Amino acid sequence: MGRRSRNPRMAATFLLPGAAARTVAALLFAAPPARAGEPVDAPALPEVLTLDAALTHAWRHHPAVTEARERAAGSRGIRAQAGLWPRPELDLGVFRKPAEDESEVALSQTIELGGKRAARAGASDAAIATAAAGVAEAWSEVRAGVGEAFAQLDYLRAAADLRGRLAAAEREMADLAASLRAAGKLSEAAELGFRQAAAAAGATAEGAAAEAADAERRVFTAIGVMPPPSPVRIECGPAFALLDGAEFDALLCMALTNNPALNTARAAAAAARAEERLERARRWMDLRVAGAARQIEARRPDGTSGAGLGGQVGVDLPLWDRNQGNVTAARHAARAAEATARSAEVETAAAVSRLLAAHRGNRALAEAYDREIVPLALRRDELAAGAAEAGRASAIERLDARRGLLAATLEQARAVLMARLSAIQLERLLQANPPPGIRERGAAPERGGRDAAGP
Repeated sequence: MGRRSRNPRMAATFLLPGAAARTVAALLFAAPPARAGEPVDAPALPEVLTLDAALTHAWRHHPAVTEARERAAGSRGIRAQAGLWPRPELDLGVFRKPAEDESEVALSQTIELGGKRAARAGASDAAIATAAAGVAEAWSEVRAGVGEAFAQLDYLRAAADLRGRLAAAEREMADLAASLRAAGKLSEAAELGFRQAAAAAGATAEGAAAEAADAERRVFTAIGVMPPPSPVRIECGPAFALLDGAEFDALLCMALTNNPALNTARAAAAAARAEERLERARRWMDLRVAGAARQIEARRPDGTSGAGLGGQVGVDLPLWDRNQGNVTAARHAARAAEATARSAEVETAAAVSRLLAAHRGNRALAEAYDREIVPLALRRDELAAGAAEAGRASAIERLDARRGLLAATLEQARAVLMARLSAIQLERLLQANPPPGIRERGAAPERGGRDAAGP
């Protein structure tokens, strides 16, 4: 009657926890920057690149975010395909025999049993949720990378300036030591020590300038673009805010709810269970219904001509192939995915504890520098300058006090940097900041329908 066809198997300001949940929902319906398959040309960068502008550009054009968003858009097509019936099959046949000619038109349809369509729909829904979680995870990684790049650039610019001033102070001390050595008031060994310190400080200053230039280039790569040939001024401005009064239990609760990487692992576990249900549904037989119309025309006078209709119902018999191997593999894959999700929960708790401790320690150190260490170094510098003018202290003592002030200021900047970096990583776990244009307090979208509000 007909051949049966088989389709292929198919540190920031922390918002309320509810905002993160709304973020994931909004990500499901975030419009991609272009139709799938079309090239996306990122617009030219502004002459002054701020943190908000960089985050907005990264959300719209960073390759990692675009890839995740395209995968999420593609998963919705899989969902539409999963609910379709198998294709009907039309067979046309013509047979020439010695005594007669025979023609046949047959139509067959496979009817899936055992809930296969529902299981496919459930698996595709789980794939959509996994892809949406992937968008949130990709954005959290990119946003953290952009924030870290700006924080490091801010620090390295200050460090380059401070190390340059330190090198100038060391050179001045070396010149002064050379004068004292010529006057017989300083030993040669002491003078060599000053010269050695001046040379090391000069090399360090050159390295700091190179690191600052590299940090500027890393800002561009963090937002997903090549460093532009034309100059773009990067304005660091206020970086991500430090974390105030956060307790471990509250942060852990938020992280276990909102951590994008953890939610991706949970979605993958749910998708694995959906695949297991689909494999179990495939154990069931399928029903095939066919109907045919046949025409027979005799080629001899004594032959018989006629026409008739016929029907057929058939099933495949799951005798030795009951899909048992695929069911076993899917069951163990689901258990492995669930174990991965539980491991991600433990790793999230460890990361929150580690980052919170690092943030508190670095913030306390930064506050100590701001409250006591730098003011004391500044007071010492003032006293040494006054004593040198009054003749009660040597020029070397005055320069040494200035060097101590510059070194304390540099260490303060480093402590602030480390506190900012730990706050940014904590924010990544908490997903406290949705993409541009999706925040509760976001500005209205720009003309053309794109989300224009800065993060």
